[in-house]
Amino acid sequence: MFARPGLLGILAGAALALTPTAAAAHVKWFEEPAQYPLRTDLIFSERTALLVVSALVALGVLYGLQRLAGSPHWPEVEFLRLMAIGGPTLLAVQAAIGLIHSGVHLALFAPNLALPRDALGLSLAAAQVAIAFSFITGIGDWLSALALIALWVAGFLLFPPFDLLEQFFWTGIGVALLVIGRFAVDGREARPWFRQRNPLWALRAIAALRIITGLSIVAPALGEK
Repeated sequence: MFARPGLLGILAGAALALTPTAAAAHVKWFEEPAQYPLRTDLIFSERTALLVVSALVALGVLYGLQRLAGSPHWPEVEFLRLMAIGGPTLLAVQAAIGLIHSGVHLALFAPNLALPRDALGLSLAAAQVAIAFSFITGIGDWLSALALIALWVAGFLLFPPFDLLEQFFWTGIGVALLVIGRFAVDGREARPWFRQRNPLWALRAIAALRIITGLSIVAPALGEK
């Protein structure tokens, strides 16, 4: 018979499991991007085909499970529904934290998008901080949502398109906060201006946020990870 592990053995095992190991960080954030150019020769390659096929298979399986469950919202988890309360406010505040961090470090949305130390760069950095404070306080949040979208578009004047596509999700946040608003209790009801024109605007904004965020994840998956 095997003896039960003592407390010391359990603690040693837990410490071993929690010991930090080397991890591959986001290369563009910590290395010179020019040293890691986009491998266009791999766009039409076996590894890319494997990635696309695997993603389609996984998507097909999930779609089939939703059909079997008879609900497009499967799996419906109760605590996730509770977390949706106050979702727009959480989205605005979390976005503000990222914008302030980028602004004070003179970057546009991410560390690899370093802004020039001139009037243009300082203006874009200040704009991020101003948008962040608007999202936190709720003052003029719809104007700041439009400004956030415009800020992403302006980034194409300074940075490569593929790098901006990785930050595409900021426009999704802008769309959601523009249509739904920072003070909404949840994401099911749009601002009065949008709601009076079509009650479906809130659902459209959430769908746009989800799709745009998905595209933002695909960009670094194909370009780096």
